Amino acid sequence: MATDTKISIELSDGLDYHTLEVLTDSVWYDGHVFTVTDTETNTSLSVSAVGEVRLYDLRKKYQGNLYRSGYELKRDGNVHTDRHLNFLLSKNLLEFQNNSWFECEPVEWGDDFDFLDCVTHSPKEALTHATEHLLAYKEQLKNSKEFNDNELWEN
Repeated sequence: MATDTKISIELSDGLDYHTLEVLTDSVWYDGHVFTVTDTETNTSLSVSAVGEVRLYDLRKKYQGNLYRSGYELKRDGNVHTDRHLNFLLSKNLLEFQNNSWFECEPVEWGDDFDFLDCVTHSPKEALTHATEHLLAYKEQLKNSKEFNDNELWEN
């Protein structure tokens, strides 16, 4: 009998769903972004923006500026949206030397988790990967229970 999986999402303080939909590049985020929990197994994965940002401004007005975060890009470079960022990148007016990424990891490390290899470039991709990992973990728990409950293994 299949059961519905119930997933909850807890956003980092000061973050809302609209922002996640509008600002999809990891440059805008720093540190913990959200936590995804399978409420049935009470297993949680944290999604964070990690890695060093180095973005050089080649526009005449801002030439030479180096931005190390989305906050600096907004404050000092007057860039506030993915659309504006992508336009400037496409015109070679901004140049990434390094960009951050989204990564999933267990909230509590235990013997059940190996390295998740969950590196993505948008919050939506990170949510998809985190959910897939939680579902796979639930299936692993179910299979382990069935294995242990199997009468053939009893003496």
